[in-house]
Amino acid sequence: MLNKKLFFIFTRGIFLIITTLFSTIFIYLIYKGLKNFNFNLVSNELWAPIQGTILLILLSVTFATPLGIATGIYINSYAKGKFKKILDISFEILASTPSIIIGLFGFTILLILHNFFENFRASLFLASLSLAFLILPYIVKATQLGMAEVPKEYINIAYSLGATKEKVILKILLPFAKNHIIKGIFLAITRSAEDTAVIMLTGVVASYGNVDSIFSPFEALPFYIYYTSANYSDNSQLNTIFVAILFLMAISTIFMFLIGKSDKIISKGKLWLR
Repeated sequence: MLNKKLFFIFTRGIFLIITTLFSTIFIYLIYKGLKNFNFNLVSNELWAPIQGTILLILLSVTFATPLGIATGIYINSYAKGKFKKILDISFEILASTPSIIIGLFGFTILLILHNFFENFRASLFLASLSLAFLILPYIVKATQLGMAEVPKEYINIAYSLGATKEKVILKILLPFAKNHIIKGIFLAITRSAEDTAVIMLTGVVASYGNVDSIFSPFEALPFYIYYTSANYSDNSQLNTIFVAILFLMAISTIFMFLIGKSDKIISKGKLWLR
């Protein structure tokens, strides 16, 4: 009994310490970001990284979402036996792969393609494509999990009424899984917004300016924070970093909030459509 109480006190103490430290850092960053925030700073210094981050998120999620949903459907409904286990393990490994490895993979593709096409270079397109591989497991696993939770009775009734496998997937499995899929997409957006290693090797640069096209280099908030914090020379640049962190935290916080509220968002959307 004493051991249980000691264990409870110990774990609760660790929880309180970690929560306090995290909250202190979080509040400090928000305070410094709001204190130094002004619209001239955003429009002049931070607009290019913000624009690049938004485009990076949109492109990477656009690449990953259809492939992730299709792969999740295939693994859940078509793959069988050892091959299914291999696919499951492969995506689990991919989910735990350090982002620097994905960045090196993208950089290798860049070098190979540059040998065939001299004008091919690091770009927003290549960075988004590489980042799509990083976030792909989130959408695949979310799709699988959502489809696996469909009651077997619903599926059996559909088959007994003469529905084909494709009809069962489109009319039963995917509608039931949509909440999980949306959560997976929101989580992928949050993950793609804050990564530095992948984009650092595949297209992001410092002080490039506004994006010309998806085949040109770009700026992004994670790399801007990393590069500026390593090279700042005065307090004004340091204060700019805090504002950039504020924007990046806002993006992550918004989508983490949407993950938690996705059930209500979907139900309200149904009511509105009616």
